[in-house]
Amino acid sequence: MNKKVVLLIGLLLAGAVILVTVVYLQTPKAFLTEEEIMDELYLTNSSSRVKEIQDIVPLDDRSMFVPFILEGDRYASSIWMWLGGKWENVSVTTSSGPISWTSKDGTETFFTWNVDPQDKVEYFQFYLLSERYFQVTNVNANDRIEIYLPKIQIAHRVPVDETSYGAVPIPEEWAGIIESFNEVNDFHGWFMDYQSHQTYFAWQAFNEMDKEIRLEKTYGDGGGGYSTGSYTEPLQFINEGDLE
Repeated sequence: MNKKVVLLIGLLLAGAVILVTVVYLQTPKAFLTEEEIMDELYLTNSSSRVKEIQDIVPLDDRSMFVPFILEGDRYASSIWMWLGGKWENVSVTTSSGPISWTSKDGTETFFTWNVDPQDKVEYFQFYLLSERYFQVTNVNANDRIEIYLPKIQIAHRVPVDETSYGAVPIPEEWAGIIESFNEVNDFHGWFMDYQSHQTYFAWQAFNEMDKEIRLEKTYGDGGGGYSTGSYTEPLQFINEGDLE
């Protein structure tokens, strides 16, 4: 067997090993048990024990939303993702309002929450928002670029059932609007002030009388949490007076 054949076989074997390793790391194993989740959560929040894991809700085939209750009846949640060949806790929030989660490839976005039932939330009103934007840029003495983007304010009502927690995908229409803004960013590049025309999410909570409420019981002990990566974002609470 000559050296070229030996080298070829070696390359094929190395390629096979790499392929098997990649497939192994990308294929999620069975999700953690409740006991394992509680142990992991205690390591990241040793000041308070987990009293109850309420549910394990798949967001996609490699992401899980886990609402839970801490000792002292504080409502909290965590999000887990299959990253680097293991289940990683990428977000924990306690005594807080809704957050958004976006998948690693950016194709899925969910709103998640876990609020104290004593707040008696009947429904959330989620918003996709963007402020009006106008800019004139003089390219040279003879040419200029004028850019105008209208204000966006789109509401999405989500009922809250008998459970304290939930996870819902953003409307498909919203995903299209966000993508169109990204395309505008790519097209105009440095001509635009990138931060001034971004879309963002906001929320309000209402009781059964359609009265806006502030989640006083949920926030009673003060909100907190942590996140790794850029998968989750707290949603902005918005007052009625700030809407048009």
